[in-house]
Amino acid sequence: MVVGASAAGAGAAHALRSAGYGGTLLLVGEERDLPYDRPPLSKQALLGPWQPQSLQLFDSAEYDRLGIDLMLGRRAVQLDIETRALQLEDGERLNFDGLIIATGSSARSLPWLSSSPNVHSVRTIKDAIKLRRVLESKNTRLAVIGAGFVGTELAATGRTAGLAVSLIDSASSPLEARLGSTVGGLLAHLHRARGVDLRMGVGVEAPVRSGPGERIEALRLSDGSTVECDEVVVAIGATPNVDWLKTSGLQLGNGVQCDERCRAFDGIYAAGDVAEWFHPGYGRRMRIEHRTNAAEQALAVATNMLGGNIAYAPMPFFWSDQYDVKIQVFGLARKTDEVRMLYGTLDDPCFVVGFYEDEGLRGVLSWGASRQARQFITALRGQWKSF
Repeated sequence: MVVGASAAGAGAAHALRSAGYGGTLLLVGEERDLPYDRPPLSKQALLGPWQPQSLQLFDSAEYDRLGIDLMLGRRAVQLDIETRALQLEDGERLNFDGLIIATGSSARSLPWLSSSPNVHSVRTIKDAIKLRRVLESKNTRLAVIGAGFVGTELAATGRTAGLAVSLIDSASSPLEARLGSTVGGLLAHLHRARGVDLRMGVGVEAPVRSGPGERIEALRLSDGSTVECDEVVVAIGATPNVDWLKTSGLQLGNGVQCDERCRAFDGIYAAGDVAEWFHPGYGRRMRIEHRTNAAEQALAVATNMLGGNIAYAPMPFFWSDQYDVKIQVFGLARKTDEVRMLYGTLDDPCFVVGFYEDEGLRGVLSWGASRQARQFITALRGQWKSF
């Protein structure tokens, strides 16, 4: 049984069949849509000709061919690891021999904003369809709260669509909390040059409401200024979907805690955004919310569930497309690391910077220079602990 019709969940089910598993295989998911890709929801899905089915990982015929029984629109609410039973919201109880948990993560919200009809998050296809209608109105003033990866991508998408966009964050520059002030300053310049109204180093204190349904017409900020807006998007990160597991007996932290083989308990594994596993290369636990990890971890989990004994030690990797710039990060990059140039200069259209901790190269960021950045992957692996 796989719980979570996510990229990791669908990938794990597909990998189980591809590896020769011939028994009953259930894929349980809360959403009614076939499993789909999420990264385009903040980019391509909001612009140009697009249909929801174009994001599907596999069509229904592929699940039929593989003999994967889909149970969509069914939310898991409780797990008993001793009796190996899964409880669904509608009361049905399902027994399993092996279980993969791939329930992903949910967008964080601001409770004092969430009740307004013109406040959005971007986590599901339905979210993207709703926001897409907003972007089709060229006179819309869009306020994006949160200048992380999703927030900056949404700001870029909004400006590309011709909207007036304000980007708000308590950090002094976009993505500074993740990548530090050097990269943050470059992103600030990139967005300002495209016409984004950057409100950095401030928080949102209160909404100004009026009109039908108490729509938000402005946001009052901590510096006393006000951002007028027609629509608001909250992009302040995500939390792993583990609440339904609190009575399961599994160890929970920043996700489902697993060993280096992604095993949480005998016959129970976790993959994707919900998994916090021990990375033997870095010698510590980590949870990665990026698409590449979902695919790689799903394959590793399927292999180990069928008798493999593989330690999952990927090179962390993620990317972000903003305007005409592709940003890629290999390894780990933290705001506290020392940043050094590895290729080009910060004034060049393409460059590579390295993130160093105690003189050791921990991560590499490519700004439109993927080929040059990949040359440092061997050096990154050389910093790992032996395993």
